[in-house]
Amino acid sequence: MSLLFVISTVMAGIANAQWYEATGTAYIIDGDIERARDQAVQEAVKSAIVFAGASISSIQQVENGTLTQDTISYQSNGELVGLEVLSQTTSGDTLSVHVRAEIFAEPQCSSSGLTHTITIARFPLAHRQHAAYGGIYDIGAAVSKVMHTSIEQTSNYLKSHLWLDEVVAYEPTQLMPHPEVDALARTLARRTNSQYVLLGQVRDISVSQEESVNLAFWTYQPKPRSLAIELDLLDGMTGELVKRFRYQDRVLWGFPPDQTVDPFSADFWQSDYGKAWGRLLSDAQSDIETALSCAPSIANIINRQEAGVIVNMGSLDGISQGQTAKLTRMTTFMDPFGKVKTSFDTSGIELVVSAVEARQAYLTTKYPSALANVNINDVVIFNGVNQEW
Repeated sequence: MSLLFVISTVMAGIANAQWYEATGTAYIIDGDIERARDQAVQEAVKSAIVFAGASISSIQQVENGTLTQDTISYQSNGELVGLEVLSQTTSGDTLSVHVRAEIFAEPQCSSSGLTHTITIARFPLAHRQHAAYGGIYDIGAAVSKVMHTSIEQTSNYLKSHLWLDEVVAYEPTQLMPHPEVDALARTLARRTNSQYVLLGQVRDISVSQEESVNLAFWTYQPKPRSLAIELDLLDGMTGELVKRFRYQDRVLWGFPPDQTVDPFSADFWQSDYGKAWGRLLSDAQSDIETALSCAPSIANIINRQEAGVIVNMGSLDGISQGQTAKLTRMTTFMDPFGKVKTSFDTSGIELVVSAVEARQAYLTTKYPSALANVNINDVVIFNGVNQEW
């Protein structure tokens, strides 16, 4: 899905609230104008709310361009008070709407201004037999690769270090009771030099078995096909689950039943079914960005020198010369249930970036003796833009 928007602000009469204008676009799938309109309105509202300084998750409460409740709250620091659709246009299979939204936004948390590094592993199929219709056995690989590429090309907040073309052995529904998943996340994060790991599973791509109403047996009628995915965002430092995301939809599968479709092909992604996957992945990317919007930017110490340390983040991650950070010691311990836990002990030692390369940076301190007890795999936490230490 493409998203182009222009936002302007007009002061509202209500204290602490402002009017914002934004434009959102959506594909028209299966000729469903109303659905595309709802999706375009949601994208426009997302844009306006983010511009206003509030965080947001996927919007589900907008129907036919109107609010389904008096107010909608977003992560307790932003509220959509009013909404008006100003115009609607279509061009080919794309629909655009221009909206005017009244938003109350509380200040967000301080941010380091850096990207959060993430690794995405190939998503396996929960039910492989679902892929037989159309032969889309590689749908999990294609979806995860497209998500990696989208983050790389479009995200200002995430940096996808690597797409792992391998199935990671884990079952999402069994995630919480299994401590070994923590170790898996930490191992993958160290292996790929990332702070977070995204694992997932394609839960449903089944085709409806409803009989066609067309009595002409030689005429193929497209059948509805589900698309559902579950994603787990894991902290690569601690191995713990940050957040679980679930998405699902159902659109017509427009290919003949005997045609094998390559899910990596342009034909697939330009079909109505592929476009639905594109929208779902766009929502997931937005939700992951929101989930990490207040998370600190943490880098591992990979080498220690006489007057400073080298960390595994660099200019590609937004590190710049002169930026400051706090030295933090990371320790692990066993909780009463036998699960490995991680704790961070922030010291009073402040570091400054003296030199930076693409994927690493050299930080120094005024007091080199303070680094005597620093160990490899200790971490530094970069200071927020407006944060006071």
